[in-house]
Amino acid sequence: MDQTAYCDRSTRRARRAREWSVPDRSADEIRPPLWLRRPRLIERGALTVIGVAVVAGVIAETVTAPSVGGVVGPVLAAAGAALALRAPLPGIVLLALAPAAAAVLGHDPLLTWTITVFAAFLLTFRGVSARWTGLLLGASNFLSVTLAESGTGGWLNPIALVAVSLTLVATVSGSATRTQLRYFQSIKQRAQDAIAARDTEATRRVAEERMRIARDLHDVIGHEVAVLGMHLGVAEVSVPATDDRTRSALASARLGVQSILRETQRILQVLRPAAEGESRQPAPEAADIVALVQSFRGAGMSIDADLPAELPGVGATVGVTAYRVAQEALTNAHRHGDGTAAVSLRLTPTQLRLTIANPIRRGERESPGSGFGLIGMRERAQSAGGRVEAGPHGAEFRVEAVLPLSEGGRA
Repeated sequence: MDQTAYCDRSTRRARRAREWSVPDRSADEIRPPLWLRRPRLIERGALTVIGVAVVAGVIAETVTAPSVGGVVGPVLAAAGAALALRAPLPGIVLLALAPAAAAVLGHDPLLTWTITVFAAFLLTFRGVSARWTGLLLGASNFLSVTLAESGTGGWLNPIALVAVSLTLVATVSGSATRTQLRYFQSIKQRAQDAIAARDTEATRRVAEERMRIARDLHDVIGHEVAVLGMHLGVAEVSVPATDDRTRSALASARLGVQSILRETQRILQVLRPAAEGESRQPAPEAADIVALVQSFRGAGMSIDADLPAELPGVGATVGVTAYRVAQEALTNAHRHGDGTAAVSLRLTPTQLRLTIANPIRRGERESPGSGFGLIGMRERAQSAGGRVEAGPHGAEFRVEAVLPLSEGGRA
């Protein structure tokens, strides 16, 4: 076989195995073949065939040429099949005795061993050991037909060979059908588990990012409130001593600001675990993107950065949002790209526009990563009144954030 064709075939098999092992579809879309979707119908069908065969055989024997073997064999087979549903081993033994009893009593065991063939399929489909079922029932059918047809063919009687072959085929078919059914059930269960784990992970990641957003916003608010308190203190000192009403109002305002600052600090203590070193640092700003790019360059990335020297009019909330988006986008580019990226930051009178693009590494999916970081970026941009668009553009994966510069504005 051509080596290239062999590798292509192996690649296709591996791709199909990945598609089934970690399904991207919902569990409801994973369905077994039509004939396996109702396993109860398979069992009822086999039971119906056994019941009809027993009733028809007994009626035929009593109407045409009544004989003890013609009635005992089918009745024993039916009783053995019914018993095997609850007690497999005794039921299989009784099934194995049925064709032998019919042959010993001088009757053709054709109907009886046919019933045992369907019983073998039913039992192995329900999970009874295929090895012991095929061995006992196959040997019983072979011996019974050999005894009944002892004058023709001896031990190599063709009907006996057909009987044992059909028994083994029925046994293997029942076991294989059960295995295939359990395979599809396990795939469906794995799909449900994967979807549940993915949803749980997404919820956890979003909660972590929202907590991070809350900490950054509290840092910004705490800083602004502290500055406001300082201005109120200066105003209070500058007011003439005779203006008691203004001084009282300023003092009350400064006390309220101090109360807000204390509450903000208390909330920060709750939100920030003691072991979390990063959260103790001041909230980053848009100007820190330059240092962020340098840190990724130090990690081996080649980054083409187009960043303005000054960022006038960028508030603290917008600045920390732009920094976090750039941080997440460059992290994804480092993990899933080819080691290169382009960073561009543009300011307009009303908006900040940040773009990070990187070539998609060959063999990667169109949307690199798990997608949880993208969820966090969108959550953060929405908290600042902006938006984030992320996705493949040709051979690149591009993240574009648009943030309003005005307070309360929308991008």
